[in-house]
Amino acid sequence: MTAVRAFFRTHPMLSALCAAGVNLAYALFNGGLGLWYRSWWFGALAAFYAVLALLRLWAMGLDRRGRGAAALQPVGLGMFALAVVLSGMVLLTIRERQNPAHPQVVMLAIATYTFAAVGWTVASAVRDRRTPSPSRLALRSLSCAGAIGSVLSLERSMLGTYGDAAGAFALRTERLSGAAAFLLLVLLGLGLLRRSQVGQGGKGPDGG
Repeated sequence: MTAVRAFFRTHPMLSALCAAGVNLAYALFNGGLGLWYRSWWFGALAAFYAVLALLRLWAMGLDRRGRGAAALQPVGLGMFALAVVLSGMVLLTIRERQNPAHPQVVMLAIATYTFAAVGWTVASAVRDRRTPSPSRLALRSLSCAGAIGSVLSLERSMLGTYGDAAGAFALRTERLSGAAAFLLLVLLGLGLLRRSQVGQGGKGPDGG
């Protein structure tokens, strides 16, 4: 396990490619759940992770495009797209007014992915904290976005499986969590756009 961690630490772009593949696989998983449960929520979640995977693939090539931090602008705008998808997920939660209980194997898959996403985000932040590369900065922000989406999904799944999904507490919790997640994604997008504007101002290849 130590050798695997060391390999990914020394090959950050390969680890980003693997993360994009995992995001795409999770998008397909949620798409399947959406069809099985006839739930727009899981369909929107599938769209969220599909967009996230595409943004990761785009971010991997930022350094090679030679525009410095100015190349962060498309990723920042993409973060707003993720925020829109996530807001749609929350609105669909209100519209559906149902949150079915899931089998334990589904809950285990959702929880495993969530904990892995949060762990990956923390590891990326520690690994790349001193790296001014635009690609690393974009990928770190996208990891945060993925963790935000997965935590929101786990919360809703737990409320539906172990709590009173139709109760006032569950609905209020989902709405407040959704609003907080939307705000965090918007702030991440604004941060990337700000760095891109600094990069366009000619303050160095990394926008610093």
